[in-house]
Amino acid sequence: MTPPVSTSPTTPARLPSGPDAPAGRSPKGRHHRRRSRGRLPLLLAIAGLTVGGLLLDVLRSAPPRTPVPPPLGVPGDWHLLFHDEFDGPSRAAVWRTGWRTDGVTVGANSRERSCYDPRQVTQRAGSLRLTAIAEMQSCGGRVQPYSSGMVTTDGRFHFTYGTMEARIRLPGTPDGSIANWPAFWADGRNWPVDGEIDVVEGVSGGASWHLHYSDGDLGGVAAGSWGGGWHTYSARWDPGVLTFYYDGHEVGTITSGVTSQPMYLILDHAVLSSLGNRLTRVPAEMEIDYVRVWRR
Repeated sequence: MTPPVSTSPTTPARLPSGPDAPAGRSPKGRHHRRRSRGRLPLLLAIAGLTVGGLLLDVLRSAPPRTPVPPPLGVPGDWHLLFHDEFDGPSRAAVWRTGWRTDGVTVGANSRERSCYDPRQVTQRAGSLRLTAIAEMQSCGGRVQPYSSGMVTTDGRFHFTYGTMEARIRLPGTPDGSIANWPAFWADGRNWPVDGEIDVVEGVSGGASWHLHYSDGDLGGVAAGSWGGGWHTYSARWDPGVLTFYYDGHEVGTITSGVTSQPMYLILDHAVLSSLGNRLTRVPAEMEIDYVRVWRR
């Protein structure tokens, strides 16, 4: 996505969490305690049977936890390091909803024509949704014609080497091209010295994979139609080698300029006015089923 120089992030306040406080107990008189003493073993036995039975019913009715499978089509023995399936409580503490900070922010690239707004980041029906709409909004001292969604793990989760994977439905056009400028990528804190890995990026309607670093840009475009349908996008990051997989099939390899610096994850749904009417689609959604990172 070729981000510009940005300021250091601020740490936002986190939403409070935790169980409700227990209800207050009414004090009981000494005479009540004496009369109840003889019944205590029987009451405890009955309570134990009841609670035990309820717990057994809960355990029987609870759906089994499905193990997370290894990365699709990527060889090797893998240990799950990070994942979000977007089918349970929100992991707001893991994701930020703006570029290098929170709130309404500019995009990662000066060519973008959208502001990133937390309101355009939603989780429902087991997926994360980044929505682009036509809405005038101000960010970074400019008024942009579009508002859209972004999430990153900047300052909250970083990793060095491994496989990153996401199952995504990219916004599409009627002919199967990718609409707008959506991307799943990883970035270092000091761009471009620390590098940038684009697992998938919608460029001119095609699905592209890239490495950006101090000496230039490397990458390619995968054959096929990738807009509007569900697909799995992965990148295996080893010392000196990047290998990209789409739907479990290898689509490209890079062996020059591969970074060794910690990276954080980014999913964004950018909009470019320069794409024209054929590829600019608003309103439109970029939908993410899951994001996972493994280490060997």
